[in-house]
Amino acid sequence: MSSPDRVPQAAAVGFDREAASYASVRPSYARAAIELIHARTPAGGLVCDLAAGTGIFTRQLLAAGLEVTAVEPVDGMRRQFHLDTPGGHVVDGTAESLPFADASFDVVTVAQAFHWFDAPVALAEIRRVLRPHGSLVMVWNERDHDQAWIREWTHVVDSLALGEGVRPYHRHQDTDWAATVAAAGGYEPLETTTYDNPQVGTPSALVERARSMSYVASLDPDRQTAVLDAVRELVSSHPDLAGLESFPFPYRTHVHAARRV
Repeated sequence: MSSPDRVPQAAAVGFDREAASYASVRPSYARAAIELIHARTPAGGLVCDLAAGTGIFTRQLLAAGLEVTAVEPVDGMRRQFHLDTPGGHVVDGTAESLPFADASFDVVTVAQAFHWFDAPVALAEIRRVLRPHGSLVMVWNERDHDQAWIREWTHVVDSLALGEGVRPYHRHQDTDWAATVAAAGGYEPLETTTYDNPQVGTPSALVERARSMSYVASLDPDRQTAVLDAVRELVSSHPDLAGLESFPFPYRTHVHAARRV
């Protein structure tokens, strides 16, 4: 298991335990986001996919013909990456201490992870490994909370898993990323784009989606069981979900990009 002095405790424990669940239910990202990254990568350019997890985003970059080196600090996630990403290359490392020389990459991508980082330190380190005018691209898939059942699913998971506790990270939705990047210095103003990214949901996938969340995955077995049983009850009883074998799961892919100066 990865050391919590390098990775936040919830991520080090939760993602190590439930890497297979994460890989099985986390969604891919909108094709338009991959096209944006491809457009920012010069011919023959190099991409670093930072905090690559099980390789969901890495595989999309590779499929687009990009040359990618992945970085992932959690042992269990790297093991799953190797299983799921034949031909992919992943190394151990953190956003705050990258194992690369200066100006090594044309693009650094971070999918579903930047909210875990020490932002000022990570932005400085990413700038160090980017070539002049290279791009940082931060990407998140976000559930569409305009849907009542998604709001209720989120409430069930958070209320039981966190209780009166504090979420182990700042939600990316609650962070002004343009101001964060501007405060770090060394980047052009952040450009933000959002793409619809609908997925197909199933009852079992909703349970596994909850299990894959860091603060659920790191719970003791009894508390985790209580969370997952509550999700099963919601799926079987909610009028928008009950009796369905599959249903639309609305996601949006948010992309924040800035060039190094």
